[in-house]
Amino acid sequence: MNDARRFGLCGGCAHAQTLDSKTGSRFLFCLRARQDPRYAKYPPVPVFACPGFEPRPAREGGTAG
Repeated sequence: MNDARRFGLCGGCAHAQTLDSKTGSRFLFCLRARQDPRYAKYPPVPVFACPGFEPRPAREGGTAG
């Protein structure tokens, strides 16, 4: 399953960072949580609504995410 479906809204958010464990698990870290306690560091996924969502900028070449 791709990250966009697995993580929901966070899969395309500019403030989300994926972290891979040594065992091969992938976790999502919310960068907004560093400055704002209203956001969970590791939100339960998939996320369907978030007031802090901002789309990740499109990469060069016209593809997103």
